Amino acid sequence: MKSSSPRFFLDTSLESRIALRELYEAESTIAIFRKANLDAPRIAPSPARCDNTGRCYDGDQRCFLEECVKGARLADINDDQLIPHLEALAAREGREGEPVRATTVQRAVYAINKLYWSHCIASPTRSPNVRSYLRQLLENDRRPQRKAPPLYGQEALALFESCDGTSLRSLRDRALFAFLTSRGFRASTVVGLLLEDLEFDSKGVTIVIHRDKTHKSGKAIKTSTRHEPSHRACAPCSVKAYVNMLNAIGINSGPLFRPVNRWDQIGNSALSPAAITRILRSALEDANAPEGGRYSSHSFRHGAVCLGVQLGLTIDEICQITLHRSHSGILPYISSIDPWYFAPPQIPLDGVQRSEKGVGLAWLHRLDRVTLRRHVQG
Repeated sequence: MKSSSPRFFLDTSLESRIALRELYEAESTIAIFRKANLDAPRIAPSPARCDNTGRCYDGDQRCFLEECVKGARLADINDDQLIPHLEALAAREGREGEPVRATTVQRAVYAINKLYWSHCIASPTRSPNVRSYLRQLLENDRRPQRKAPPLYGQEALALFESCDGTSLRSLRDRALFAFLTSRGFRASTVVGLLLEDLEFDSKGVTIVIHRDKTHKSGKAIKTSTRHEPSHRACAPCSVKAYVNMLNAIGINSGPLFRPVNRWDQIGNSALSPAAITRILRSALEDANAPEGGRYSSHSFRHGAVCLGVQLGLTIDEICQITLHRSHSGILPYISSIDPWYFAPPQIPLDGVQRSEKGVGLAWLHRLDRVTLRRHVQG
């Protein structure tokens, strides 16, 4: 529902924000801002590209307004009231009965700061006390980050074997698994694909991605996927077979990957990102894969990076495949499968001088062919 009151925070330019803050500090304009409904603050628009992350930001802001503000004005909340709210949030029970992670509290602080920023009010999250508390919380939380194991190789082939039927559900699952395995896209990116954005030719398939988590510009991304040498796990062929089935039943536009029940009845909406994890675990269970419950939709992304490392691809080439925007997102994946990938090209203790072409000849026997090629070319 749209509010009839004026929304002063829509203009986010620096000049407008400074002018509004100067107006807010003047006693004669307090009544104007009260008419702008600042006594009942609105939820700030989420900056996140991913729907799940946006819902988390909205939930953090609502929790702050209901438990900390409680009908008061945003400007009256200081760090003495904010820190107890953050402490209560950190003491809540998270997954598996453990307290929530420090990064969850850090996300809440960012959401609260965005709420103040949208209303052009100085945020208490900027105070030294809040920053000191958050820094100490992050330092004390040494729990390792949960990471889904990579899914590629024999485990990925077992998925394709479990989807060898001709039903609509089998064709959808096979196309979904082949596409995720070959490109390693995020689940939120895959479920946003549309039928009208696919273009098939003799080389493969070209898709248009309208929304991605780290793509801040908002412009569509056009990327292509080539045919595989083997038809067994070819992503364009699997997607084409699934699209042909959709066209045969009269579906020519809308979401590409949709829910399909046990009677092969297809829905009109797109799959949710969480549904991909459920489909994956169900297929692994049908394939009798060991510990299939450990895998999630992010296992495809992890597996695509690991497979690229094994094939000797550079970091830039892997980022082009998976659409990682920076190298920092794939460094943990590479280090987990190849700890020597980022090793220096020369060990000073060897006493070997580096040649012009890359390495000294005295220690070439220690390098495998892929590493040697990378060092010589570098």
